[in-house]
Amino acid sequence: MRLGQAGIGSGVMVAAALSLAGMGAGGETAQGWEWTDALRAQVEAAMERWDRPGSPGVALVLVGEGRVLLERHWGMANLEHRVRIGSGTVFDSASVAKQFMGAAMAILVREGRVGLEDDVRRYLPEMPDFGETITLGHLLHHTGGLRDWPGMFRLGGMDLREPIDLEMILEMAGRARDLNFPPGERYLYSNTGYNLLAQVLERVTGHSLRAWTDERLFRPLGMVSTHFGEDPAETIPNRAEGYGPAGEGRFRRVMGPLAARGSSSLHTTIADLGRWLVEMETGSVLGRGTIELMEQPGRTRSGGRVEYGYGVALDRHRGRQVVVHTGSWAGYRSITWRVPEHRFALGILANVTTVDTTSLARRLTDLILGMDGTASEGRIDAPDREGTGEIDGAAWTDYEGTYRLGPGWLLTIRREGGRLVTQATREASAAMTPMGSGTFHVEAYRQGMEFVRDEESGLVTHLRYRGIRAPKLEGAETEAPRLQVLAGEYWSEELRAMHRVELHDGALRCWQGPYRATRLRPVAKDHFETGNGMSIEFRRHGNGHPVEMRYSAGRVLDVRFVRGDYPGESR
Repeated sequence: MRLGQAGIGSGVMVAAALSLAGMGAGGETAQGWEWTDALRAQVEAAMERWDRPGSPGVALVLVGEGRVLLERHWGMANLEHRVRIGSGTVFDSASVAKQFMGAAMAILVREGRVGLEDDVRRYLPEMPDFGETITLGHLLHHTGGLRDWPGMFRLGGMDLREPIDLEMILEMAGRARDLNFPPGERYLYSNTGYNLLAQVLERVTGHSLRAWTDERLFRPLGMVSTHFGEDPAETIPNRAEGYGPAGEGRFRRVMGPLAARGSSSLHTTIADLGRWLVEMETGSVLGRGTIELMEQPGRTRSGGRVEYGYGVALDRHRGRQVVVHTGSWAGYRSITWRVPEHRFALGILANVTTVDTTSLARRLTDLILGMDGTASEGRIDAPDREGTGEIDGAAWTDYEGTYRLGPGWLLTIRREGGRLVTQATREASAAMTPMGSGTFHVEAYRQGMEFVRDEESGLVTHLRYRGIRAPKLEGAETEAPRLQVLAGEYWSEELRAMHRVELHDGALRCWQGPYRATRLRPVAKDHFETGNGMSIEFRRHGNGHPVEMRYSAGRVLDVRFVRGDYPGESR
């Protein structure tokens, strides 16, 4: 992350960009859109909020038909030294790095050096045997079930502002006892999988990821200021500092020394990112076959399509295919965004947390391509009929309660006025439209929901949602004697961490070390949520004695902590 070149000020057009573009005041493209001075002015207006000497900022590159149209930079790379962002300013691109790891694996696949169906333990025998094969394809498409290392480190009590490197991540992965889900069952984004891919490449090629990508990717493409970080304490010339807001127009540094090659820690400039986006259009160095392989979607074991290729997400905007990836770490934000149908692409690198790169990419795309927002977004419309049953809500009381969709994923149904609403863990509430006896449509989810009763008792036992059978849970316990039973010490062999649960002022709280305690809010019997996005479920022995608790949060599911006075094994 190099500090900006002093000779390039904010808001100054990079002359080389226009000479590469071959366009002056305007130039019609073959895809029905035209790059003009008027568009350039509108782009500048959209970005001018960052054009302040006391603010961190943004670097932007626009690419059309395989040529750089515009490269611009706004704001400061370093506030303390008053260095502006420039063409040579180096940013941490965070997870944008995954497409470079994906490109590297695509090359190895095409050369026949690795196969998508290869067992990861063929290359990394130190990885645990989970009883089912995790393939390289699973890692590429995020279907392997591996727990995400940032969530695991937080759960283990680590401060993510501390230095983290690949060796720490691999050691954590090697201690794993369980997976989030069986390999291939579904998609769940995992940084850990891409770190394992980096290790696979290094063992297959005999070179470090940094050296191999420098020889095979970056030097051939002229990306002379780009590299994968290997040491979180490395000194990088011209590096931009990362910042977050500190109130009243001030900013503070946001630290996160990281060298997690494969999943992140790619240091690059906006000029180099422009060269990469041109290559993604032309394939002049990598070849079209490599790029097409990168854009192949994955599949689940049931045949479901996974909208993620080799380090790139396969999204849609205004009905058009978009190949995209964002990055977010410490004080850095980034995105690469391509609309193949229009041969248009953009890249953004920012050194402040308040930049919403996805919204900015969508806005600029609409502006440049002339999209008016009326095109289809691929929405699934609500049913074209009104509900026909239980409109008076007399039977709705039976539906109210909490249902378990999966680890750390609960769905609460409650009444608000004259309607039912649903709210999933860490999501906003949504209205439910009655469609018939026990069936509803949730427009916010674009899905139906059906409540199922026991044939003998007539009680609601579960609901069906997106193919999931979600059992109804008992009501939350709030009485102190019932909560006290859950208190105790719980040990995770996987994390080598002890958490202590205690009753305090009538509520449970969990200590993750000597100084930090988290209050547990009961949501159903033996199910609790915390204020930092975690869910905890206590499991009991047949005699009712609590024997373990399981943590879930985002990309980390069902991590086991065994109670200290339980004689069972930790697996």
